[in-house]
Amino acid sequence: MSFLTEEEQAHLQQRLNEQIQLRDAFQEDYDNERSSGEKLRIKPKIDALEKEITEIKSKLTSVAPPSPPAPDPWPAFLKQHPLKIAHNKGGILYSVNCNREEHYGEGIEQDFLDVRENKKNLLGFIMACPHQRPLSIAKRLVYEMQHEHNLQMVYFRDAAEEGEAVSMDIPFGLKPEITWANVWDVVQDRIQNAQNAETPLQLSELCGDKHHVVMFFRITAQKWHPNKTAHLQYLIQQFCNLPEDHRKFLVFISLELPHIHSTASDTYQTDVQKIVDLCTEANQADHQSIKIVPYKCLPPVEIRSLENWLNDVSDNGNQATNRRMIAHLEVQNRQYQDETRNNFDMEYVEDMQKAVLNQPRPDLKF
Repeated sequence: MSFLTEEEQAHLQQRLNEQIQLRDAFQEDYDNERSSGEKLRIKPKIDALEKEITEIKSKLTSVAPPSPPAPDPWPAFLKQHPLKIAHNKGGILYSVNCNREEHYGEGIEQDFLDVRENKKNLLGFIMACPHQRPLSIAKRLVYEMQHEHNLQMVYFRDAAEEGEAVSMDIPFGLKPEITWANVWDVVQDRIQNAQNAETPLQLSELCGDKHHVVMFFRITAQKWHPNKTAHLQYLIQQFCNLPEDHRKFLVFISLELPHIHSTASDTYQTDVQKIVDLCTEANQADHQSIKIVPYKCLPPVEIRSLENWLNDVSDNGNQATNRRMIAHLEVQNRQYQDETRNNFDMEYVEDMQKAVLNQPRPDLKF
């Protein structure tokens, strides 16, 4: 049995999107056509497209074969080369705060400060390859504001990991109204005490003592199609025109498209432009109560950002240890990536961060 590479999946997904659009156009012509003869002419085209769409969807289930889980490369390494953590460092913030400077300090953090000052809701679309862990940059914002600036946040939490935020897939329905009802079911299930809230306004009232209510949603390439922008537009509208005292929502939606950060790939450029246009139109419709931002193509992590993280978190800033850490990370990264690359996928960086933070801490009394 053969399996698809990520590049092949991306091209098939694009083909699927095109054929669905074409099928929908023929279906609209068929539904509006009164001539039975013309209907007979159109019907075989719809049937042929339906067959191809089914075949493509079947192929897209042929992902890479499952491999046995590799042993965690970090515990043994850190036992031999421990990285002493500064006493005031650690916690979930340090598991997601390896810098992508342009997108954090100059991007999502600045937009957050802007909406706080101008009393608006913030809705951000984060477009990235799934290997870059796109929602981690939004989680960093929440953790940082909560732990370093004492802002009270309520957000989707992981029951298994204390304090850790989780993202949920957007459960698309057949119509935008159904999608929103499904989304709100998720909100009621994932946010404490939200069961009695039927609208964002009611939820804001129930969370009156909190500075912000945060939601993390994800859309995978498998679930994405440009016609979903109507569903996203409807979702945006639910957070518009709220009274000023209730503009406390931060809604982050990742659109995870394989290899989107590659300059050689233009597979998803139409999809990216759809999101950018959606944001532009929504901001023009309501620039008073909400700010909608497209964050495009999060890149992999540069070596200097990793060096800065290691220097910040370690107690002694040992350069030899840091170099060994980076060399060990390169081994993990290049098992699956182009050997000529000099940057790191965020998924491998976060594995390293968590391993470092989970080392035994004899300096702590608990």
